[in-house]
Amino acid sequence: MKTKQTTRVKLLDSDTGEVIDDGDMVYVPRRLRMKEGWFMAMQDGLAMLAKQPLRGESMRVLLYLMSEMEFENYVRPTHSEIAAALSMQRPNVSRAIRELRERHVLIDGEHGSLRLESSYGWRGKVKSLRDHQQVQQRECEKEAKADAEAAMA
Repeated sequence: MKTKQTTRVKLLDSDTGEVIDDGDMVYVPRRLRMKEGWFMAMQDGLAMLAKQPLRGESMRVLLYLMSEMEFENYVRPTHSEIAAALSMQRPNVSRAIRELRERHVLIDGEHGSLRLESSYGWRGKVKSLRDHQQVQQRECEKEAKADAEAAMA
């Protein structure tokens, strides 16, 4: 049986020779880069989801879409593909997606695709998330300004 050998190291102050730290040397492997099968979940977003009265079918569809999410939160499976994967009827999938859109969990993406709203989770670079959030903030401010102007008219 192989025993693990620990190496004791001391960090010395080069000017005084004083021992600053006395500890064990630990091997830290190179950072693994994950290319497939991951996304970041936002804790506040998950708490918001838990408080929404989503039906079981809607939650099942949401979890499936999260598992199929592409970079920058695009989800592209067709309703038929989702129904087949979850052994559901297509109209039930359509109703679940409609509910998720009404509750702003899913938002419209480009070319008819959908996206998971970034406050629930993100798949992609953190810089891209920040850029996406800034665009959303500007859109919200424009909508609020338009609503205020419409209310004054």
